[in-house]
Amino acid sequence: MNDLPLALGPLALLCAALLPLASCGPDPDSSLAKAQAASVGSVKSALPTVTPESGFPAKVKSYTGTTVLLEAAPQRVLTGNASLLEIAIELIDPSRMAALPSTAFAYSHLSVDPGPWESVPQLAKFEAEPVIAANPDLILVQSYQQGSTIDRIIEHGLPVIVMPVVSTWKDQLASIRCVARILGESPRGDAFIAGLQTRAKALQAPAARTGLRVLPYGNYGSGGSTAGVGSTWHVMIELAGMRNAASEAGLDGHPNIDFEQILAIDPDFFLISMSSATTGSSAQAILTEEPLLAGLRAVREKRFLRLPEALYSTASHQMLKAAESIAEQADALESAQ
Repeated sequence: MNDLPLALGPLALLCAALLPLASCGPDPDSSLAKAQAASVGSVKSALPTVTPESGFPAKVKSYTGTTVLLEAAPQRVLTGNASLLEIAIELIDPSRMAALPSTAFAYSHLSVDPGPWESVPQLAKFEAEPVIAANPDLILVQSYQQGSTIDRIIEHGLPVIVMPVVSTWKDQLASIRCVARILGESPRGDAFIAGLQTRAKALQAPAARTGLRVLPYGNYGSGGSTAGVGSTWHVMIELAGMRNAASEAGLDGHPNIDFEQILAIDPDFFLISMSSATTGSSAQAILTEEPLLAGLRAVREKRFLRLPEALYSTASHQMLKAAESIAEQADALESAQ
């Protein structure tokens, strides 16, 4: 499989969602998060509200207006996608997961290290019948997943909580805090967030990286695309302490980009995905084989920051791991000059 198109990842990247953090606890204190949040557009959806602030029974109201009453901490959890799964597996043990979504071993870090989660039943598809058959006592989905499947699940009487799609690091931390409260794992969630904040802060330390410009790029062979503000690639680049060249060129969201635009932008690095160590990246092949781009330093010196598909397409806190990887690669390429 070739590198994923930048419009994917998974649909989360098309929705900027600045979250009212009072819904599920205090705002994680992070100057980096505040700076990122300032660049985000209008609010599209909000975190669920949970009352009371701790303990059970708890009433959870999604921004859609649906309300779920949790009599106790959920013991048979089911997430609708890999992004929410990434959060859940940091907060609960496999014994509390009713089933895993079909994307679990393709677009989450379980594709690399499944560990004990390999024994949890998997859904072939996220459809009403297999979800109902799994008999979960909590189903977490994101706003883009709403539709007939969710309607049928709710009609069956199963509790569904709708989480917003996130597009900033601040929102990501807030979402983790909220899910932890819903699962009855707030202390575990706080500890996890603290660890993420420490790692994010460490990435900002090397001042030499702050001037480096990175251009996200994907191409299946029918045209290239990039990613500006409101995308997970923008967050990855900022977390890595670098600058998103697409955003600085005035490109927002997930626009197409042609070779003339790339030539004008002249980035220090390209951020691309790679299918595997053996098949490489179609985006890199296209960039290196295009005569018009042969004079670009990033092409000439093969300054490509490459991520495996699961990290490249992540819309969860694994964006930080992706940022750590591209920062390490950038440092290595810079020191080699």
